[in-house]
Amino acid sequence: MATASVFDLAAEQIEQKTMLDRLQARGTLRIAVRDAGLDAKTVSAQALARVITTKLPHELQVRGVEDAEAVCLSIGELLLRAPKP
Repeated sequence: MATASVFDLAAEQIEQKTMLDRLQARGTLRIAVRDAGLDAKTVSAQALARVITTKLPHELQVRGVEDAEAVCLSIGELLLRAPKP
C-alpha cells in the first residue's frame, strides 16, 4: 500500500477541520500550492507548511471558512511534526 503524500495529509486535515468536502479541500489546497509556484506531487512537508500558513488562509476565507488562520496554523504544525518518508 502506498504511503499518503504530505499533500494528501494536508487535504484530509482541511476536509476534517472545515466544512469543505474532499474535492473542495484538495482543489483549494492545489490552488494555494500552485500560487506559490510549487507542484502538489513533489512539494515537501516544510514547503507545504509554509504555503498553508501564508497562502491557504486567504483561499479558505474566500470560501467562507471561519478562523481560517487558526485552521492553517494547526495543519502547518502537524505537517512539520509528521514523520519523514
